[in-house]
Amino acid sequence: MMRGMSTPGRTDPADAPRLARALDQLRSAVEENTARNIELLRRIDAMRAVVGGSPAELLAADQRPRAVELLTKNVDALHTAGATFRAVLAQTLYEGGMTIAAIADDFGVTRQRVSALLKQRHASVDI
Repeated sequence: MMRGMSTPGRTDPADAPRLARALDQLRSAVEENTARNIELLRRIDAMRAVVGGSPAELLAADQRPRAVELLTKNVDALHTAGATFRAVLAQTLYEGGMTIAAIADDFGVTRQRVSALLKQRHASVDI
């Protein structure tokens, strides 16, 4: 039996599509971030080469969208997809019989945070 499981069993098959969608969303965000990270590395190298130069040289090394915009998009993408994934995974584990305390321990968060994640199912219909 899995640690923290109140009853042996499997997760509800009805949750499989929700979890699959959350995983697909997370994968897409990571893939998009990977492409942005490759561009960010190129920009970092170009900007590093002109450190100490004029502001015009620095800006010329960082076209639009600027590196700071790419960073913001990366953070936003992971935050959104990660929040959905955390909520769906917590709900799936809980409905499969895992205790809130065990989920909190596995996620490295408080029991209160897991309770909040479990309540998100009712607040969101797109996950």
